[in-house]
Amino acid sequence: MSDMAIFAISTQRMEWLSARQSAIASNIANADTPGYRARDVAPFSSYLDGSQFDLAVTSPDHQSTNSGQRFPVQTSARSGGEVKHSGNTVSLERELIRAGQVQSDHTLAASIVKSFHQMLASAVRG
Repeated sequence: MSDMAIFAISTQRMEWLSARQSAIASNIANADTPGYRARDVAPFSSYLDGSQFDLAVTSPDHQSTNSGQRFPVQTSARSGGEVKHSGNTVSLERELIRAGQVQSDHTLAASIVKSFHQMLASAVRG
């Protein structure tokens, strides 16, 4: 792996965290919407191992559900989640915990990039 690959992977990780935060925000905004299903993105590791891929649209009649999104948001199939009487599957507590995890992950990723950048800059100067 190239030393500069850390910047590319970090960029992808930040984009993934942004997509995940958007999904969480959408879930929270729709917490009282009847029939709304909680959504999430696939784990970041699945993008690193290449198991995620975009489906080709081979006909103009085909519909693309995630056009232009690098990390598509999908209905989440979480086990143990409670379905409300209205058919909604959003748990505000779970979404707030996930939002906190995204914030922690973002802070960690930014710190790693900053440290690597400082090491690289000092190696170039010295």
